[in-house]
Amino acid sequence: MPGLLLGLLALLVWPHPGFPHGLGVSYSTVSLEASPPTAQIRMQAHDVLLLLGADPQADPKSEIHLRAREIALYCSNRYALDVDGREHPPAAITATFQDEGLGWALVEATYPPLPPGSVFGVRSTVMLELDAAHVHMVRVKRAAGVDDELVLKQAARGELPLGRGDSALWPQLARYLALGVEHIFLGYDHILFLIALLLLAAGFLDLVKIVSSFTAAHTLTLLLATLDVVRLPGNLVECVIALSIIYVAMENFFVTDARGRWKLTFLFGLVHGFGFSSALQETGLPARGLVACLLCFNGGVELGQLAIVGMLFPLIRLSARWRHHHRVVRQGGSAAILLFGLYWFFERAFGG
Repeated sequence: MPGLLLGLLALLVWPHPGFPHGLGVSYSTVSLEASPPTAQIRMQAHDVLLLLGADPQADPKSEIHLRAREIALYCSNRYALDVDGREHPPAAITATFQDEGLGWALVEATYPPLPPGSVFGVRSTVMLELDAAHVHMVRVKRAAGVDDELVLKQAARGELPLGRGDSALWPQLARYLALGVEHIFLGYDHILFLIALLLLAAGFLDLVKIVSSFTAAHTLTLLLATLDVVRLPGNLVECVIALSIIYVAMENFFVTDARGRWKLTFLFGLVHGFGFSSALQETGLPARGLVACLLCFNGGVELGQLAIVGMLFPLIRLSARWRHHHRVVRQGGSAAILLFGLYWFFERAFGG
């Protein structure tokens, strides 16, 4: 049993530390209501520099501007719109640096008009050289405030019929629910924060208090931030999330009673909610059914969180019978989580 638990912990905490929110996610927004149609492709500047073989310590803004033509050409070969199965090449394409959060390479493309009544498709293979599991998320903005979302994995192609004036809300809600589940499983920093909390939970009541306080806190700030009631700088949020991991992991070495830990969990959960909101806004928010889609996204996050807790907590409790539990599971797991938290903090605070 201890071996199984350690294997699961290693599987969850082994992500490459340079990708705290998964092994790579990029985004694009296709505006069909614009005349002419446009597409904006956003890739993490850090990922782009790795892809181009640039010095990882180089200033991302200068490097992106210097290689703008190379990046634009890369996207024109790796990102395509098509109509009725035939490629629809861009009329113009440019690349710039977007100074938001940890920095983005922003590629903007303009396309000839699309014929109505046809089948519109998007195909993306961006970043697959860097990560075979890379996910590209597409938001398609239509006329009359109707949006669609596509999730493309491993060189997949997504298509939508053009010319319809409306689309059902239920499929959109299902997509946001799935997006929430996917985000928590790709959000390794959020997962490690949860695991660090679980390592000290002594019983079911502790578990309920910790999970409930985390849920209540991040739901509150997710709603407030996404609805633009409260905003915090993205880089500040990411740094504090890393600090929350560091604090809880270090506390596990000195604290033995978790009964009051739900209060600390609520405080840090407020910050994690801003992180969830940033991920959701990067994907794009629908013009129709905004609150319903937001609640479905949050529901997906909760489902993913419950799946992780339901898998790990029983194993942690069973391993407590092992005489080396305190040293190997609690302290060893906390030490590994602490190292990831430190790496992410210094990368986010001083990595440019």
